[in-house]
Amino acid sequence: MSVRFLPFLLGMALFIAVARSTFSRARHRNIDDVILFLRKLGMVDLELLMDPGEEWTLRHFLTEETFRAAQHERIRLASEYLHRIAHNAEVIQLWMSSERALINDKDELTEKESLVLDLLRVATEVRIYSRVALMKLWFWKLLRAERWPAKLVPGLAGLRVTRGINVVAAYGQLTEMAILLSLGYGQSYKEKMSAAL
Repeated sequence: MSVRFLPFLLGMALFIAVARSTFSRARHRNIDDVILFLRKLGMVDLELLMDPGEEWTLRHFLTEETFRAAQHERIRLASEYLHRIAHNAEVIQLWMSSERALINDKDELTEKESLVLDLLRVATEVRIYSRVALMKLWFWKLLRAERWPAKLVPGLAGLRVTRGINVVAAYGQLTEMAILLSLGYGQSYKEKMSAAL
C-alpha cells in the first residue's frame, strides 16, 4: 500500500466516526426498553468457562490436539459471552444515565437514587472491563493462539480478572443491582428483569 493513500484512509475513518456519532446517538432508555434489549447470559456458564480448575483439568487430561480444539471453541464462547456482557452493561448504563438526569445534583439522595449512581458506576466498570477483555481475545484470534503448542495457549482463567475487576463478581453485582432497582417499578418488572438477565 502506498503512502499516498494514508491521508485518504484517515479521512474516511474520520468521516465514518463523525457520521456514526451523529446519526446513531444513544437514546434514553426506560425500563421497558432495557428488558426488551437485554441478552440472556447464564452466570453458571460464565463461571465454568473462566474457572481455573476447569481449565487446568482440560489442559492436563486432554491430548494436545484435543485441548487446542477445545480451547478454540472456548475462546469463541468467551468472546460471545463478553459481547453479551458489554451489550447488557451498555443498555443498563443508558438506563442509569436517564435515571441520573432526574437526580439533578441533589444534596441528599434517597436509597433509590444512591442505587442508581452505584449501578451507573458498576455498569461503566463492567463495560470497560469487557471491552479490554474483548481486545485480548481479538488478538488471540488474530494470532491464532489455539494453534500454538498447548503450554503456550493462553488460558481463559486469566480473563476472569482484568484491570482489577473480577468479571464474574462484577457482572453478578450488576445483575443483582438491576433486578433490585427494577423492583421499584413493581414485582412484574422484577420478574421480567430476572428473566432477561
